[in-house]
Amino acid sequence: MTEQQWLTAADPGPMLNWHASGAKRWLLFWLNLGTNRRTTRRILRFAGACCVRGYTEIEISSWDGELLQLVALGSGVIQIQDFEKCMWEIQPELEPIEVYAKWRAEEAARDRGIHLAWEEARGIAARDDRTEPISDPTAAQRYMTEESKAQAGLLRDILGNPFRHTTLDPRWLTSTVRGLAQCIYADRAFDRLPILLDAGCYNEALLSHCHSPEPHVRGCWVIDLLLGKE
Repeated sequence: MTEQQWLTAADPGPMLNWHASGAKRWLLFWLNLGTNRRTTRRILRFAGACCVRGYTEIEISSWDGELLQLVALGSGVIQIQDFEKCMWEIQPELEPIEVYAKWRAEEAARDRGIHLAWEEARGIAARDDRTEPISDPTAAQRYMTEESKAQAGLLRDILGNPFRHTTLDPRWLTSTVRGLAQCIYADRAFDRLPILLDAGCYNEALLSHCHSPEPHVRGCWVIDLLLGKE
């Protein structure tokens, strides 16, 4: 994968495959050294963000036993807000974290696509005064494709551009910038991102990301960088 492909990808699958690829990564994994904690948490944040967008409830599989223990829900169903809190603590044992995240993203996109297609069908049925809505399979696929594109944006929001490293300039870390970043994080007020630049936090990568139309979530690399979060 090239830098341009990363920046324009409309599906997180190839991005995650590339991120997990390479003999060194697999060697570290099978030696039980894994990826570093920071990378693991970022990938899990992405998986959690996809699920929060895609579901009203999360059905937990047996593979997520650690999560079930964390939330102590024997029913296997967890509310979104609890899932968001606990998702970041999972470490799958059998495969690299990117494989787990890819699976979660695909499931979330499929769920959202089917849900939105049925909502569309119900709207058409109500408009045409029909008793039963008729779901259009092409509508579900269209919504799934749109969701995959949004997920690719989420991955870029959390991982940034792996082809370029942005170094934190201590001069950016004024009390105003720190305060704004903390408020954006706490309130999920990502529409305020451009204000950071007006407060004196500026470089080309930050400027581009803060004005990006792509979705932003907790775990946004700019906010994490300014707040010193892992």
